[in-house]
Amino acid sequence: MPTSLPTSLPTSLPTFLPTSLPTSLPTTSLPPTSLPTSLPTPRPTSVPTSAPTSLPTTLPTISFAPTKPSLTLTSALVLDGTSKSSWNAAYEETFKQSLVDVSALIESTDDFVGNLTVSDGARRSRTRRRRLQDASVSVSFVVRVDVDTGEDGAVDIDSYVTAFEAELVSATTVDEQTGVSPLDIALQATAEEKGYEVKITADQEASHSMIATETGGVESSRPPTAAPSPAPSTAQPTTPRPTPKPTPAPSVTPGNPTAVPVPAPTLAPTIESCEKVRERTGPPPDVDSARFSSTGASILVDLDAASDQAGMLAGEYFPCAELLDFADVDTAECFWVSATQIYAEVNKALDFVPGENVTLRANTTMLACDDDRCECRVRNTASSVPADPPDPLPDVEPVFQVPDSIAVCEEGGLAVEASQSIGSGGREWKQLVWSVNATGPPESRAAAKVNGTWENATEALESMQHRAANDTSSEFTAEATELQALANGGFDTLVLSLALENFLGSTKTESVEMKLSTKSIPSVLIVGGANQVAKVGNALTVEASGLASGCDGRSKAQRAVDYAWNLYRLDGVDDPEEDWTQLAEGASADFVNVAANKRYFQLDPFSLDSGTTYVARAEATDTKYDLSNTADVYLAVGVGSVVAVIEGGDRVVSVQDELQLDASSSFDEDINPDCGDGAGDWRANFGRRRLAHNDAHGTRTAGDCGTGDDAGLSFSWICEELEVRDDGEKQVNGSCATDTEPFPTGVWALKSDKQRLIFLGTWLGTGNYRFTVTAASADARNSTTSVDIELINEEPSKVVVSNFARKVNSAERQTILGIVTPPDGVVIDDLTTTWTLAEGYLAADQTLQEVSRTVLELQASGQRYHDLVLDPGALVPGGTYKFLLTATLTSETGDTTEGYASVVVAVSALPSAGVVAASPRKGLELETPFELVASYWVGDELPLKYGYETGEAVLRRPTADPKLSDVRLSVPVATTSEPGDDYYDWWHNVTFYVVVVDQVGATGQGETSVAVLENVLEPEALANLTNELLSNAFATADLPGGAACPAADVGPLDPTPNPTTSPMPTPAPGDCVSDDFEGPSLGNQWTATDAGGDGNYVVGGGAITFSGFSGLNHVRSVRTFSAPFGFRGVGSAASACCYHYVALSTEPVDAANAWSGGPGVVRFIYHCGKIFIYGQSATADSNCALNTSHNDVEVRVLDSELTFSAGACELSLADGIGASGPLYVFFGGGSYGEPAVWHAASVCPGAYAPTAAPSFAPTPGPTTNYAPTPAPSLAPTLAPTTARPTTPQPTPVPTEAPVVTGAVALSGITVAEAESSKAVLRDAIAQVAGVATEAVTILSVASARRRLQEGGVVVAYKIESNDFAEAADAADKLQAAADDPSVVDTAIEEAAKDANAEAVFAGVSTESLTYDVVAATDAPTVAPTTYWDNKKKRKEDTRLLIVIIVCAVAGCCCLAALSMACFAKHKKSPEPPPIKAPPISLGGVDVDVGEELLCSPRRVGKIYAPLAAWYNAPERAALRAKHGPLPLSPDAFRKWPAMNLVTMAFLDDQGVPPAF
Repeated sequence: MPTSLPTSLPTSLPTFLPTSLPTSLPTTSLPPTSLPTSLPTPRPTSVPTSAPTSLPTTLPTISFAPTKPSLTLTSALVLDGTSKSSWNAAYEETFKQSLVDVSALIESTDDFVGNLTVSDGARRSRTRRRRLQDASVSVSFVVRVDVDTGEDGAVDIDSYVTAFEAELVSATTVDEQTGVSPLDIALQATAEEKGYEVKITADQEASHSMIATETGGVESSRPPTAAPSPAPSTAQPTTPRPTPKPTPAPSVTPGNPTAVPVPAPTLAPTIESCEKVRERTGPPPDVDSARFSSTGASILVDLDAASDQAGMLAGEYFPCAELLDFADVDTAECFWVSATQIYAEVNKALDFVPGENVTLRANTTMLACDDDRCECRVRNTASSVPADPPDPLPDVEPVFQVPDSIAVCEEGGLAVEASQSIGSGGREWKQLVWSVNATGPPESRAAAKVNGTWENATEALESMQHRAANDTSSEFTAEATELQALANGGFDTLVLSLALENFLGSTKTESVEMKLSTKSIPSVLIVGGANQVAKVGNALTVEASGLASGCDGRSKAQRAVDYAWNLYRLDGVDDPEEDWTQLAEGASADFVNVAANKRYFQLDPFSLDSGTTYVARAEATDTKYDLSNTADVYLAVGVGSVVAVIEGGDRVVSVQDELQLDASSSFDEDINPDCGDGAGDWRANFGRRRLAHNDAHGTRTAGDCGTGDDAGLSFSWICEELEVRDDGEKQVNGSCATDTEPFPTGVWALKSDKQRLIFLGTWLGTGNYRFTVTAASADARNSTTSVDIELINEEPSKVVVSNFARKVNSAERQTILGIVTPPDGVVIDDLTTTWTLAEGYLAADQTLQEVSRTVLELQASGQRYHDLVLDPGALVPGGTYKFLLTATLTSETGDTTEGYASVVVAVSALPSAGVVAASPRKGLELETPFELVASYWVGDELPLKYGYETGEAVLRRPTADPKLSDVRLSVPVATTSEPGDDYYDWWHNVTFYVVVVDQVGATGQGETSVAVLENVLEPEALANLTNELLSNAFATADLPGGAACPAADVGPLDPTPNPTTSPMPTPAPGDCVSDDFEGPSLGNQWTATDAGGDGNYVVGGGAITFSGFSGLNHVRSVRTFSAPFGFRGVGSAASACCYHYVALSTEPVDAANAWSGGPGVVRFIYHCGKIFIYGQSATADSNCALNTSHNDVEVRVLDSELTFSAGACELSLADGIGASGPLYVFFGGGSYGEPAVWHAASVCPGAYAPTAAPSFAPTPGPTTNYAPTPAPSLAPTLAPTTARPTTPQPTPVPTEAPVVTGAVALSGITVAEAESSKAVLRDAIAQVAGVATEAVTILSVASARRRLQEGGVVVAYKIESNDFAEAADAADKLQAAADDPSVVDTAIEEAAKDANAEAVFAGVSTESLTYDVVAATDAPTVAPTTYWDNKKKRKEDTRLLIVIIVCAVAGCCCLAALSMACFAKHKKSPEPPPIKAPPISLGGVDVDVGEELLCSPRRVGKIYAPLAAWYNAPERAALRAKHGPLPLSPDAFRKWPAMNLVTMAFLDDQGVPPAF
């Protein structure tokens, strides 16, 4: 019960019930003061009075320091030298104090209100190395300062804001003499005074811009009253007072006295102290472990917490010494793999070995910033761990490159190369010891002792043994005189042994024997050594290198050999040759050598048996003397692995659903997974092996092809319950099996088979589970994998994603397939599917949005495919990533459920640690042969291959040989002047690059430089030298793999539109729309925007793939067409029931039912062996057999008739849509879950459209006879054999229409960005050169990358001019831009602004610009004649560019791949005018090829279209059966192995003379 009267003082505990009446007086224990204090109190009283005074005071409060009004000011500055992720308390304190020092208005750091707001400044290019000194932040701040009032008592806010703005501008303005601003000086002084490692400066331009837009002010408080007010100033008391009546309940809990009233709200929310934040987030990162990689060439340093990566980007190289400390750290380079791992290349750190400490330097990193009070982070202290050795240690394997037999009379003697030996750990061998011995029949040695040759032989052997004991190089040499002495002294075999030890202690010794022959036999050896490893599932390539003997004085050009190969199977590695089984060659025999160049032995995958040893024998025959020699290579075919796969990834499933775990994609590396039925199509086979596969497999024995059961695999499953901890980690919490229901028998097995586990989720109940499958082969090889399943009560969408069974190459585009199926019986309002990156750091810290070629979020209401396609270079080599596909479903009732699936992707590390050496280090252009050798390279996926190039030319594509000999070089034009400031760069004027490629395509690179001195040659000497080099190339048949005219060897040229072979006139190129979909996105001729489709398509790799479920998935032409016109395309599918369609519409949107027509809409469909036309008012269909792999599709539109053909099917329908006006053309497909692929599409006016691509189906008619072209002569002829030259000549003088060509090197932009912004680049170059935009052509965009994740592009351009005066004017302007690249930057900025592309070019800068003025010529030149040398001076002697790419005829079959760019001077001499070749007639059309290079893409492009029509005619069925389908584009055609034979047959059939 309440008391009758209030107590005078509060009780120690509040009452549990309210008092009956309010207290009459305040409950304060002391009376309020009646007079003001004599001095102001230093701070307000902690507790206000409990009630207002009864009367106002009679006098104002006296104050010796009257309160001034205050003003809240805001502004922002930009600071260089740090980033948001690196900003911490030290930066904040330094900034505040420095601003106080330079400001008259801000009196102390207490004037700052709240925290500073820090954000990153303008983002730098991700392709350029981004360091802290390149970063910037914008810092926004708020201060409250005291101000004065005017006579009227008001505050002039504008004046104070203006004054504040002026002092900030002054503080951030750089002094012209000192180069620093007052704020810079204050920042440095404050940091030094406080001992902070803070190095930041104010960005003048950016800060002034921010000050102008962000500075403002508002009055914070009112001035004091001038006199007492006669009454309270407010209607209610401003301080609490007693309640007028009892409260219904106590206001505080028992034991807690009445709360003290808060006098006023705080100015800012209470902020958790940094100490508390650090307690919550944990200490900064320490080094947790360091271990050598499996190759020994690098270490992986792990941190114990996610770091800020020291402000660096993932994948960017930096000197290890910036973060780490270990022995020889200054020689090492590092990059961040993720926020917790650093990769360090330590192959040059020779004193760093296992057991040595690795230290993370102090004050280098902080915790990663997740916007959770980042300013509270502190830098790390030093921490160290010892480096662990690799486990297991890398194996050592000596590899010899040596002939089996050698003619002792060869002048060069013997050179045995062992630089391909593996296991060095990327360093020089700790021990490399050669030993030499010789053996021979006892009777021969006895005879030598009698005839006096024994002493010479033993002396020669001792000399070699002494040299071997002191030789630590990877090459052993023996003089010809020594070999001859051995042979004459009774020895017939030389035995070499090599002992190797790496720095980790691994050792091995191997020996090799060579027969010594006194006959002039050819030399032949196996490139890559006589012992090689093969895999059943990989294509096999073995390379031989042979040359006839030079003992008779023949030149190299006369020493060509013929090659033949034999293959033997061995029952045991040590079997004698008489026990070998020789295998027969032929299509129906044991093997087929598919190499075009017989210097190579090539087998298709699955040609060999696993666990078997073979010998491939190369026989080289000298046809002049009918002498042969052989070289053997032992091929050890390893036993492949079994790889277990559970389709679909980790995912969430409704406990009410049937769960299917499918391991049928598990495979055996030794079994061909393709049974010829397309069963490898993941989408078509997920969860349901197609009947077509079962039919194709038929009565085959399990294990002969296919995957899962078909591959002969057996399966066993286990199920475990998982406990998910608070941190998200999962741990096993027991088995799913019970005594009554063992797993996976009993009820589990009712619907399951050995490769699939199928059961109801209710058998387990909700929770998290891990299912593990072991797949095993009949010989007990096995593999295990698992998948985590979360079972929930809700009904989420089913989400499955494709798996990666292997590591991937970071330089390749990666595609993850996804299928999303909503639950049955749910009315869907929205279904959103989203891809996210759950684990890992993308290259250059890019976001998933920035590296994805497909949209990350799709919204629809039904089942769909949602794939993730990543750009090349998006993943960091050596990294591991987890990608998550989430499906969020909102039902009609508003309920939301979420389903997901995830996939882990591991990335292969790049080949690294090696070197490349050049010998000699200087030489004479064209005459000195250089030799290049790559050594000590390591990689994850062996064996490695080695290619060579310069900055201008590809010298050799990658092969197994680490050595490249006889390289002839020219003096680059730009370095023929006297040396400038950098004498070294001038002297070493040619740089070689070795490109090292592993088995998954990952690429590493090394470089070295040499000096090439000028050489003046007369024309006759130049011609003789050229002929000699060409003849040598013919003799050695130096063409890797028989490849023909690689595109990289001939440079970028614009393709010429292909003429049609139709009887109708060929439409102008601009009238046609065509695409072969080689790029990463739709060209500007097609669009999917506002076209009515569902947008589920992917472009790239020569195809556009539609994969929707809606039945309306298409793109349309941007422009319209009027009848007559035609559409042609090439479609393909995984099954005959794949759905393709073409539509015509008078409207730009087609969103109606795909299986219908209507007014203004007609559709053409092929599906399940039928073709259909759905007209405006009628339909037509036809049953026929369609090819599931490729079908030519054609639609012809006339005013009143439509014709549709697909494959061999054709259908017509009378329909007047053609007369309805201009029509849009749509094409697409992919309904019912079957993806539809289009490889090419074109629309052209006229009765018939030109062929978009050749037909893939053979025609039944016979081919015409054609005669093979005679083989080229091995030696040059003494005089021309035709009236016109068969090889190009340089033109003696330029014509009156010169062309300016050159290149612009840009950083801060990717190739993809530049490709999509060619219009901007074209406009910018036109501005720089002062020409019309139409005169500029962008020839190509190529990557300038030479190191991991370094960026930049090189844009090649061409400017056409009307005369020399115009070209000279453009050259003058380009020279000015070359001297000052900022001119180009300005032009790009303006062009980007005009095109609304500022975002793409925001971080772009010009590194260099080059140009040449070249003359157009009547006759074809081998290369353009340079008229200006970068406009620096015109030379007295014209320099001719000779690109030696030997091409037999116009078919461009390269017989030598020297790809050697050579310059030589010659004296001017009068020459006859060039002969203009007349056009040739191909397919009834005149084609002018006289102005083209023999191997150029332009020339091939000109003949491609008539050749395609000729090749696909019925008469050429036999030719197609022999060589297969014609490639789809001129570029692909030039790389086709059969290009030479097919082209020659075509030209012969057309009556074209050999001179062409």
